Amino acid sequence: ALVATGAQLRVSPALLDNLANDFEEATQQIVAYSYMPATPSRLKEAYLRLLRDNDPRVLYTDFVACNAFDVRDRLRSLAISALIICGNKDKMTPPALGITLHDQIADSRLHLVDNAAHNVMVEQPACIAEFFSAFLSELSDDDGDASLPASQDGGSE
Repeated sequence: ALVATGAQLRVSPALLDNLANDFEEATQQIVAYSYMPATPSRLKEAYLRLLRDNDPRVLYTDFVACNAFDVRDRLRSLAISALIICGNKDKMTPPALGITLHDQIADSRLHLVDNAAHNVMVEQPACIAEFFSAFLSELSDDDGDASLPASQDGGSE
């Protein structure tokens, strides 16, 4: 499964600069981009604490690695079924990245989850669990053939 990701993960130069020079501001920005405004504050605060528990150099190099990540040229060679899930309001890895994954991976299912941002699995856990359950059931129903027809739905089910 590919959740809140893409084949190329460009990072804003301003965010990279903040990670290098103003860790407190950078982590606040990551939280703001990772959740919907209506997400309970306790979840956002917990995520902020987790981010700030990291060594600033480690978090910076993680985002530098993300910025360099680009496997777009390898997607069409994938011969597997893939479940792709994206929050429809994700600012960290916009839905267009998931749509590109879906367009390039022949046996993929794409779910754009309404009212969710980057941490879609925290904001809509029941929905995500349903998508995983359905995907795994379809794989097991294929009697050893793990291919699924490509599909895209317009929101959460």
